[in-house]
Amino acid sequence: MNELKIFENKEFGEVRAELINNEPYIMLADICKALDISNVSYTKSRLKEDGVCSTKVIDSLGREQEATFINESNLYRVIFQSRKPNAEKFTDWVVEDVLPSIRKHGAYATDNVIDQILHNPDFGIKLLTELKIEREEKLKLQKEVEYKAEVIRGITEDIDIYTKRNVLNKVVRYKKANYSQRWNELYDRYKEVYSVDLKARCEGYNLKQAKKKDKLSIIKYAEQFGHLNNLYKIALKLYETDISEILEQLKEIA
Repeated sequence: MNELKIFENKEFGEVRAELINNEPYIMLADICKALDISNVSYTKSRLKEDGVCSTKVIDSLGREQEATFINESNLYRVIFQSRKPNAEKFTDWVVEDVLPSIRKHGAYATDNVIDQILHNPDFGIKLLTELKIEREEKLKLQKEVEYKAEVIRGITEDIDIYTKRNVLNKVVRYKKANYSQRWNELYDRYKEVYSVDLKARCEGYNLKQAKKKDKLSIIKYAEQFGHLNNLYKIALKLYETDISEILEQLKEIA
């Protein structure tokens, strides 16, 4: 086992991290907890595999457990899945305090690495080149997260409820997509993020309606009971490109 470092923050709690192959990795469960992401397994399935690894840690009871750690590139992918308003603040803390601290206490410049650089200039050039590429990739991912957040704000705040419902009905069928599969994916993701089962709630509501005309579809139930805005935000994260194209088409029609 590598040396586990524990970082604490009054707002976000405890985050465990360690150095794996000379690269900082952070425990996925801790990140998800800090960002109010409930389904760790689902989050893990959406990450880049070569930045995910399992390692043994000692829990609070002194038992050895297997835990999932992720690298910095995957960290940004997790942050984008969070609905927590201060996710950006969490990012700042990890990037500015946690990661530099890990690197400072045992990252790239180990005694062995320094010795190789001194005796083999080609090794030093190769190492610095790899570090440069890695930093450029991380910067690109960070900018992508910021850009996507800005895009979502732009195509969420200026759109009325009617248009959002129209877009949702279109995106589940867009480019011959599997209609049922997309609706189910959307509702399942909504349940995971907001802990609200729209399908079950709509079904319960309809059972109480004596007249058929009073029964609602799930999308109409979401609109009537104040869930449509958040449902639209979930759809944006799942189908951002499709929704952007649909909005452009609606502008042309208007």
